[in-house]
Amino acid sequence: MVRRAGDPGVAGRDHRGADPGRRRGPRGRIGEETVRVGLWRWPLDPALPGLAWGASALAVGDRLVELGLASGTPRLRLRSYRPGRRAVVEAQYPDGPRYLKVVRPSAVDQLVARHEVLAGPVPAPPVLAATADGVVVLPGLPGTPLRALLSGGAGRLPHADELERVLDALPDAVATLSRQGRRAPADGLARAGTYAAVLGLVLPALRPRLDALTSTLDAADAGAHDPVPVHGDFYESQLLVDDGAVVGLLDVDTAGCGSRIDDWANLLAHLAVLEQVLPGPAPPCATAGRSRPPSSAGGRPRRCGHGCPRCSSGWPPAPSGSSSRAGRR
Repeated sequence: MVRRAGDPGVAGRDHRGADPGRRRGPRGRIGEETVRVGLWRWPLDPALPGLAWGASALAVGDRLVELGLASGTPRLRLRSYRPGRRAVVEAQYPDGPRYLKVVRPSAVDQLVARHEVLAGPVPAPPVLAATADGVVVLPGLPGTPLRALLSGGAGRLPHADELERVLDALPDAVATLSRQGRRAPADGLARAGTYAAVLGLVLPALRPRLDALTSTLDAADAGAHDPVPVHGDFYESQLLVDDGAVVGLLDVDTAGCGSRIDDWANLLAHLAVLEQVLPGPAPPCATAGRSRPPSSAGGRPRRCGHGCPRCSSGWPPAPSGSSSRAGRR
């Protein structure tokens, strides 16, 4: 993991008593910037102390027994890991999974508060338990991930109206929550330059196009949008679906105050990427000669009219040609 020298939030103590923040790590340069490389032995992430036991089946079994949430020793599956930021571990039990969301200890209270506000008005999972070292225990939810359905799984896709219903159901109290933890909603545009700079270091040949794209974004007028409660990271992997209805809303760390158009844009961007990584032919609408997904006046996607199963559920058609897609939009 690479962090800028002096970044806060990564110093801590590992289980051997050493202080990673005081070690002299190797340094290097990226462009004109000096960086320090921090190393640690899995799972002793100094910013995520709860991961030390959350990655051990025996320790998870003992801790969940103490909390009265399960019995026996589970099988563990690491579902995601962002070094220094968060991890999700699935603990598989005969009666269903429990999910351990591991965050920085300073982020636990805000994460619990988000789940307490959301569980009920929307199908977000309730918190079963939370520990002082940064582990929030959540139950498994019914439904099939929307990503699996879009990847060819059996089941009816939700209409865009169903997705809007879920977003409309986000309670007003979400907009009052502080922005501690992961990135705040609606700041994607401000971070575009950083992403472009990193990509330019990896693929120098793309720098002219990236510079042109970021200049276009800087000059774009996003329009006026009323602040509303938003999910903040709304895309297909966060949605569990049963017979066309959304029955699960995941990863609410970023829920807060923002612009609805950003939730829609995040979803459409993920779908554009998903089309490139999935095997199989493109839907009929992809060859219809459209240069951008159609949308209604309110910024919502609407169907393409070509009889495509995906678009008959209100999903936007995808433009053809992946290499120049970002530059056209």
